[in-house]
Amino acid sequence: MAGLFHRAKRKLAAICLRENWMLGVIDEPIENAPAWTSCPPIKWLSPRSSSRYFADPFSWPGRSDVLLCEEYSYKTRTGFLKRLEIRDDAIAHERYEKISLPGHLSYPFLFEQEGAVYVMPESCVAGELAIFRWEEEPGEWIKIASPLVGVCAADGVFFEYGGYFWIAYTHVSDASATDNLNLLYATSLEGPWVPHPQNPVVQGTERSRCGGTPFEANGAFYRPAQDCTKRYGAALRIMRIDECSPEAYRETEVAHIAPSDRDNPHGLHTLSAWGNRCLVDGKRMEFSIMTVLRKARRRLVRLLGWGRS
Repeated sequence: MAGLFHRAKRKLAAICLRENWMLGVIDEPIENAPAWTSCPPIKWLSPRSSSRYFADPFSWPGRSDVLLCEEYSYKTRTGFLKRLEIRDDAIAHERYEKISLPGHLSYPFLFEQEGAVYVMPESCVAGELAIFRWEEEPGEWIKIASPLVGVCAADGVFFEYGGYFWIAYTHVSDASATDNLNLLYATSLEGPWVPHPQNPVVQGTERSRCGGTPFEANGAFYRPAQDCTKRYGAALRIMRIDECSPEAYRETEVAHIAPSDRDNPHGLHTLSAWGNRCLVDGKRMEFSIMTVLRKARRRLVRLLGWGRS
């Protein structure tokens, strides 16, 4: 009986609720994360909105006041990239970030190489995982490489390890969205990028999908990963990378970080470095009549066979 109740509860939530994410700051460096037994206090950067949300925050290298993130519009059900300026732990200014990729964009992973700033956004609609370099003149992102084409690569992260450049990502398909981790490696950002022979190197919803900035601490290297066992982006795990080479990959969990903030108790799926602080995003599931009506209409269309040739 209890199992039936919980299944009914999950089904009702899937019909009636929608995700609402917020960006926040933790006043500790990301290097402390392997020792966390619970999530430290979070300062939220902006009030909750009923028309949109912000998620996937990544700091601009060398800047303590600029970050990129996803803005998701409930009206269009589309994600865009936003550049936010932060002052006194609040959003002071925002603008759309133009990237030459079509469709929904999210997870703008920022990194620096030899003084240049790069971004690698998620672009599943475009079916392309691309790397762009920021050019101050003329003030735009220039595509320098496309490590993957024809693949929905979610939440990709870049890091250096063992003399190689690495990209870790989840291959999203109709049957799989959170249960695999794949690797590419190269000796140059421009490539060629080579798939790891053991792909997927990690399987299972508890730690596959990346969740923020890989980092080094106390002589070890770590990867934040999403825990999606209960729901998408429910919590974070900190994985210590024990081996990462063109022949093998191994990692060990060292910390599990669940949301503990009452404002956003239902999810925590990005942890990124921001100098001596961390950027995070938190989720609250909220009732939405528009979500109910949209899902009801979609089910009715399927039942009646509308739109079939």
